[in-house]
Amino acid sequence: MNWAFGRAVGLRFAGALLVLCAISGISIWSATRSGAAAEDQQAVLIIGAVGAVLAVALVLAALAGIGDSMAAQARADAALRTAEARLQRITSSSTAVLYTGTVPEGRFTPTWISENIVRMMGYDREEALHPAWWLDHVHPDDRGRVLGEMPALFSTSHLAMEYRFQHKDGAWRWVRDEARLVRDAAGQPAELFGAWVDITERRRTDESLQQYAAELEAANAELDAFAYSVSHDLRAPLRSIDGFSQALLEDSGPHLDPTGRGHLDRIRGATQRMARLIDDLLELSRVTRAELHREPVDLSALARTVEDELRRTEPARNVAVTIAPGLTAEGDTPLLRVVLENLPGNAWKYTGKRDHAEIAFGADRHNGTTAYYIRDNGAGFDMQYAGKLFGAFQRLHAEADFRGTGIGLATVQRIVHRHGGRVWAEGIVGRGATFYFTL
Repeated sequence: MNWAFGRAVGLRFAGALLVLCAISGISIWSATRSGAAAEDQQAVLIIGAVGAVLAVALVLAALAGIGDSMAAQARADAALRTAEARLQRITSSSTAVLYTGTVPEGRFTPTWISENIVRMMGYDREEALHPAWWLDHVHPDDRGRVLGEMPALFSTSHLAMEYRFQHKDGAWRWVRDEARLVRDAAGQPAELFGAWVDITERRRTDESLQQYAAELEAANAELDAFAYSVSHDLRAPLRSIDGFSQALLEDSGPHLDPTGRGHLDRIRGATQRMARLIDDLLELSRVTRAELHREPVDLSALARTVEDELRRTEPARNVAVTIAPGLTAEGDTPLLRVVLENLPGNAWKYTGKRDHAEIAFGADRHNGTTAYYIRDNGAGFDMQYAGKLFGAFQRLHAEADFRGTGIGLATVQRIVHRHGGRVWAEGIVGRGATFYFTL
């Protein structure tokens, strides 16, 4: 109940009851003065007394009702002040600028804006409530686009857009403006509620990333050109050196002493190692830049294919290969094939001096993630050099003991990292090694 209304009604009611009491009193006095019969006078006295008591009771009840109304009104006022204070704290602590407005005939007219406008844009609230203020400070290059997007608000009742807005100091700030339209019972636009967020730093970061992406694309183009040059311009001289060296050995070998033939063999060996190194570098470049296509991959089937290829290269070797069935992953099939060519290929190579070589491909749980592994009982390595394993051109064994270019494990690491995983190794000299990778 409205307090003022309750007070007025209560006072009027109390007045009426007092009048009733007065009438009752007058009736009692009249009865006693008129010389009525004693019985009649006694009845009048009783009726008058009861009326007076009833009147007083009703007055007290009315006053109590007024008190209750006043207490309820006080509680409502306190709750309203608490809610207003809470809203003020929320809007002040938020980084967004909140606003309301109307859209008569499709034109935005602000009706309220939070105090954050002072902190974000430097304008006071009175300035921001001017009807032309908002559009006048939208960047001229963005104004047409913003106005063109406004009609979507009336069809979807929601609009989000980004544009530049002029700070009071003259600087341009990027804002994200998101608004919702509330309609009345007839479905007509009634009021607009929205929020601004300053996204200037995010836009700068996006622009920096775009610049980095352009620079990376240019670098990749240069790398492609270099790879083409390596593939064609450098291989041709190597093929010539190797070919003429072989021809010289075949045609003039009988006329050369052992030292001369040894020099030619070294020349041929060096050119062949250079050719392998070029091939490995091109492979490393390819897996770094190749587009990633994720799909379900049967790693067990890939491993069996690699095993068959290795056995064909050295059919006389006695190697026990164990491949766990049903190992699958999500990844790029061609790239994961490169991983399973390098890691089992290394295990095959470094068990070459074992009479009974053993290689196993399986999976374990490691820190809640599936970790695939290739384990062998080959040459192993010293764990103090484990950090060098995956660097390009890093070799822990002499070329005379085990052939290689030092690129294979670097390629494996690149592929695993591109899949969001990691690769590591454990080994003991003379007792073998285990290489793990996650995807």
